[in-house]
Amino acid sequence: MDRSVSLYRQLALTFAGLTLVVIVVVLYISVSYASITIRPKETELSVDFIETVSLSEKEGVAGRVLEINSSDSKKFESAPGGSGADDFATGTLTVYNKSSSDQILVPKTRFASSGGLIFRTNRRILVPKGGTVEVEVVADDKGEKGNVSPGMFSVPGLGKPFENIIYGQSSEAFSGGKKFVYSVTEQEIASAKATLQKDLEDLAFQQAGSALEVGESILREASWVLVESESVSAASGDNKSNFEVAMKVRVQVLISNPVKIAELAKKELYRQAGTDMEVIGINSDSLTFKLEKYDPVAKSAQIKISMAAKGILKGTSALVDKEAIKGKSRQELIDYFASKPGVGEVTVEFSPFWVRSVPSMDDHIYIVVQK
Repeated sequence: MDRSVSLYRQLALTFAGLTLVVIVVVLYISVSYASITIRPKETELSVDFIETVSLSEKEGVAGRVLEINSSDSKKFESAPGGSGADDFATGTLTVYNKSSSDQILVPKTRFASSGGLIFRTNRRILVPKGGTVEVEVVADDKGEKGNVSPGMFSVPGLGKPFENIIYGQSSEAFSGGKKFVYSVTEQEIASAKATLQKDLEDLAFQQAGSALEVGESILREASWVLVESESVSAASGDNKSNFEVAMKVRVQVLISNPVKIAELAKKELYRQAGTDMEVIGINSDSLTFKLEKYDPVAKSAQIKISMAAKGILKGTSALVDKEAIKGKSRQELIDYFASKPGVGEVTVEFSPFWVRSVPSMDDHIYIVVQK
């Protein structure tokens, strides 16, 4: 009898223990929960896609391509090297004779500037009465002081009575009082080519601008420039104070409606953002175009369109996937969300105090995405 009572008692205690365990487990499951608060951060969004521009609106964006040829030549200065050396300045004078008879001026005739500097002729000249003659003169002394400004020159040898009757007049400043050694550089040649090419491009775009219709604009960044020929009158290392560049370019000017292209870019941004991200700020200034391909037969072009915006995580984001986070610890949760785009700060709270991981029941997991 005692053995039977002991067995019953043991069974009762075992049952009570199991019941207690079940109660504890049920209690653990029923009262445990995880609260996760996600504070999103702004994320950079961008799109790059190819679009067709053609005369037909049925294919891509309506637009057209104008082909313009442009050519020109231009002189460019070369930078002097060193401080230079003094030399004899030279210039050209127009000699006036307001007397009633012809005037002969022998070689080395002196002409005096208003500042008293002396310049001499190199040849014999005959100045007809009431007429003029042009003659080159050379400074008596070396130096930059001989680079005088345009002005009147007297003839000291004729005396004061003839100062306003026979005299010289310069229309340009004299030069050569300082001689420099020049050496044309590769950089100067490259810079000159780039400058002339831009001038020719500007001219082509200016011509294309006169052909624009209402709503059209020139997509300069997506236009294409081909240098068909170029020549330079100097080579690197030449001792020249200036050189000339000649160039001919062919510019294919892309014309379309940038507003419609911007609308396409915005749609692509929203499509890329999908259900996870909300587009909160589109940078219209970031809209760029680049010509990828031009078909002269079809009169169409393919352009690469780029645009940027800012996005922020939506509350309905796929990141809020409870199945993916069940069983994760606090640190595992923080690491999990930190690897996701658009997630800023993450706060995790478990309850009661003994809970150390995310419960397995969906309705015991609370996730909030704050704005």
